[in-house]
Amino acid sequence: MSFSENYDKVALGVGGVLALAGLGLGLSSHLSLDETYKVDTTISDREVEIPGIDQSMALEKILTDDHTIARPKVGEKEQQTFDMFVAPALWLKTGDTVPIDIYSGPPIHPPIPNTWFLENKLVADLSWSDALNRDADKDGFTNLEEFEAKTAPNDSSKHPLLVTKLGVSEMSAIGYFVAFSSDAMAPDYTFKGLHANGTTLWKADVKVGATMPEENPKKKVIHPNRFKLVEVTKKTFESKAGPEEDAVAIVEDTKETKKGTKYEIRKTNKYKQPIQDRSVTFSVLAGTKNGETFKVEEGATFKIPGDDKTQYKLQSVDLKQKTAIVTQEGSDKTWKIQ
Repeated sequence: MSFSENYDKVALGVGGVLALAGLGLGLSSHLSLDETYKVDTTISDREVEIPGIDQSMALEKILTDDHTIARPKVGEKEQQTFDMFVAPALWLKTGDTVPIDIYSGPPIHPPIPNTWFLENKLVADLSWSDALNRDADKDGFTNLEEFEAKTAPNDSSKHPLLVTKLGVSEMSAIGYFVAFSSDAMAPDYTFKGLHANGTTLWKADVKVGATMPEENPKKKVIHPNRFKLVEVTKKTFESKAGPEEDAVAIVEDTKETKKGTKYEIRKTNKYKQPIQDRSVTFSVLAGTKNGETFKVEEGATFKIPGDDKTQYKLQSVDLKQKTAIVTQEGSDKTWKIQ
């Protein structure tokens, strides 16, 4: 065996001895550290102390109390709850770059505030450019009209006055003349009803206090017993030849729509009094009776189909302008309908 082989064996043996010695030293040191830094794990029987809390208060009560934070309400009627821990809905107008807080921001569709849409469950309408003109309950009234009238946009039975949704479908008139024909047989005075072309519709000889024309079962008479002769007197009139005196009859209209109207009729057919009874056929453009029509005579009171509570009066009819003036009974409100 050579010297180099004996040397390798000797070196290997020495290395093994040194490794075992190092392992023993490490184990000894580890046991020594455990002993030095030993922790006492004994469970204490003392109460838990929490800084800042009065120990006289039962800890169990503190932990079981309701610590829920109340969600505030917003809106004019405070009906919309606002979650403090969730960001509010933000809206962006077309062409704008500044987001709008739907609760406290400026109106998206002025003049209606955003909260009105929320309170009436019309949030979806906020997304439409024509939100003011939309009609959620299909009653014929827009959001803007419902807002201005303070009615419910989601209830078709609650809407603004239907008179604002009336249209004129047709106008008609019955016209003729009443003439004070003669006083030759006083105390009986002669009156005639004349057609526009001059033909006689009826003739009546009446005393003061009597009505005319008489009802004739054999011939249709326009408005029998309508005109009452109140008085016959004398009046002076100016003419080209100078002052002249003539008989004048005071006649009162007793028809319901013109009751109390008085006409002063000078004697002879030349000074005949025009009588015109005008009527309007209205069309209902909204509400539960949308599309219905009804006829009203000038001076008559009426109710609109779909609204049995409000009463109106047809004050006047302008055939040339095709307009009707309507007023609300017990109110100074007036509408011009065409």
